Amino acid sequence: MLPNLGAYWYNPFTLKIYDAWVHRFNMNRVWFCPTETVLDPLFRENFSPRHLDVGVASGYFPSAALAHRASPPTGGSQVQQITLMDLSKNSLRKARRRIEDDHAALTSSGHLSVTTAHGDVLGPVPEELQGRTFESVSMFNLLHCVPGPQDRKNQAFALAARVLADDGVLVGDTILGWRHHRPWNVLAWFEMAVLGIFGAFGNWSDTPDVFERGLKNEFGHVETRVVGSVLVFRATKPRRHR
Repeated sequence: MLPNLGAYWYNPFTLKIYDAWVHRFNMNRVWFCPTETVLDPLFRENFSPRHLDVGVASGYFPSAALAHRASPPTGGSQVQQITLMDLSKNSLRKARRRIEDDHAALTSSGHLSVTTAHGDVLGPVPEELQGRTFESVSMFNLLHCVPGPQDRKNQAFALAARVLADDGVLVGDTILGWRHHRPWNVLAWFEMAVLGIFGAFGNWSDTPDVFERGLKNEFGHVETRVVGSVLVFRATKPRRHR
């Protein structure tokens, strides 16, 4: 079992270029699962008033989902609650600041609450999440950064199931291993190799079937599909193991 070095690479410099590198270039040109047409809609359609985002990186997805709404709430007691969970404190600070700054009017009016929880997705439920339930949980571009073996990564789904409401939903994606990259896609192979060597990726052998098995162990209804080199998933009906 390898230590989780992925969080080490999320520093102020890499977070500054993260959106351009990951969302605008890599997801389109390297992994062939465009953020704009595949991942953004999936996030928005499953973004609830009580949302937990795990593996937050730059905070792109929650901020983009809020910006996409036709109009912000102007009255009443509805508050959009966003909780950010990550092993990288740099990511937590960056994501929280970004969401609050991008949506300052919602924050100042009391219609947006952003909190953070520092913890490992493969560890126990962080203290900040104890006793809380969420209507939706997202894990985007996370699991390929977690060191293997792959079966161990399925603990992330157990954490999501524990904190979800009975009618809650888990959504996310992860870049698959070398077997799922097009043979001519030299850039994908190069990135996989280099990022794997430096501990930023831990997905060289990841396959859809292992993740599907982990999801079905924790959820009663599971939907998966492979887009380009990426597994996209949605799961509902969390199981309550005794």
